[in-house]
Amino acid sequence: MKKRGEKMTDQKPYGSVLLKAVDILDFLLEYPSSSLKEISDGLKMTNSTVLKILDTLLLVSYVSRDEKKNYRIGAKFRKYFNQDSKQVDLVETTLPYLERLQHQIDETIHLGILNMHEILYINKLDPKNQVIQMSSKIGITRPLYCSAMGKAVLAKFSAESYQKYLSTTELKKYTVHTMIDAAEIETEIEKNS
Repeated sequence: MKKRGEKMTDQKPYGSVLLKAVDILDFLLEYPSSSLKEISDGLKMTNSTVLKILDTLLLVSYVSRDEKKNYRIGAKFRKYFNQDSKQVDLVETTLPYLERLQHQIDETIHLGILNMHEILYINKLDPKNQVIQMSSKIGITRPLYCSAMGKAVLAKFSAESYQKYLSTTELKKYTVHTMIDAAEIETEIEKNS
């Protein structure tokens, strides 16, 4: 039990292996399809430590390993990303197609679903040969009006649904490039649909 005035950060963690496992899972969220060496080097842990933890995470399906021995977040762990079983199936079903697309264009590939008035990222593949990578992460959401995937979804809205969306959504700037003028957003959507 913590003493009065004692901060949570003052508490000592129980089980450093669990903390290392969290670091590995965080790494795989950021860099899906990573090799043992990439994970070890990225986290500055020994190969043997990372392999033991990965083997345990594999056993409970929190990570998966492909035929090239690259690791990614597993299907069982994905359920904690506010997804139901249909979305987990969607991730697994679409993965080969996303990997093929990524191999062809070597760009960041996202898979997302409409979640209220936002896009929920449920999968992400980073480019293999590019230094600059997107900061998006699996499990985060973005407003429809300020992401490419969101604008693609808006392009499929009926005129009535689109107007309702605009009337109920506060258009805020997230970056210097975020469009917050409704007419400008509509022009962008029409130009790219």
